[in-house]
Amino acid sequence: MRSFNTATGVTLTIGVRFLTLEGEELAWSFTHTPLTNGSLATSLCPLAEGWLLSAIVFASAGAPTGTQCLAVLRIVRGQTSNAQALGVLCQGAITASQEISWPSTIPSSGGGLTSLIGLARIITGTNPAAGSEISETVTAGKTWRLHAFRATLVTSATAGNRLPDLTVDDGATIVFNSDAQLNEPASSTFTFQWGPVGQRDGAAGTYSWAMTPVGLLIPAGGRLRTSTSGLQVGDDWGAPVYAVEEF
Repeated sequence: MRSFNTATGVTLTIGVRFLTLEGEELAWSFTHTPLTNGSLATSLCPLAEGWLLSAIVFASAGAPTGTQCLAVLRIVRGQTSNAQALGVLCQGAITASQEISWPSTIPSSGGGLTSLIGLARIITGTNPAAGSEISETVTAGKTWRLHAFRATLVTSATAGNRLPDLTVDDGATIVFNSDAQLNEPASSTFTFQWGPVGQRDGAAGTYSWAMTPVGLLIPAGGRLRTSTSGLQVGDDWGAPVYAVEEF
């Protein structure tokens, strides 16, 4: 049993039906406790000599959603960490209402990240120091689909306009950026928002909204960051708030 999980309180139960060499049909169950930081957790479930008839993996505790809990059930030879992998029985996302099984297959939410529904997260990011830009990094082992990004900039009394843009990169190479639709003068507080708002950018009063691509997927190590033309040492970005689907 192999799992990658970020939900808390999850226990997976593996149920098997087995036919021994003597023709006796047996039913066994094993439990597996995933980690909660997305790292790999493994368990070995010893079998006898004979024929595996069926297997199922389900969440017997906890309530993972979306792709919070991914599981792989394999046949291996040996009962140590050096056991030889011989085949994959089943794999996929496990939720409070979705299992994986062998030999029957239970359809999951779809194929590929573009059709799966990930874990909905609203994240309050890091509050940068005055004079610094916002920079948020996708967690290792995760992919984010961006839905909305919002941040407030308080400018100092130093004269001049500030014009932010939101930049998305893979940690180095820029893949997209979107300028705000409003120049912010000195000694003011403006709120800037980005999201897949269709074909309309705009601004009203002290609020600006601008577009990002629909379904934008950002890999682990990618960044959401501001780049503000005319930013002064005394200008202060607040902590951003953004909505993502996490896979």
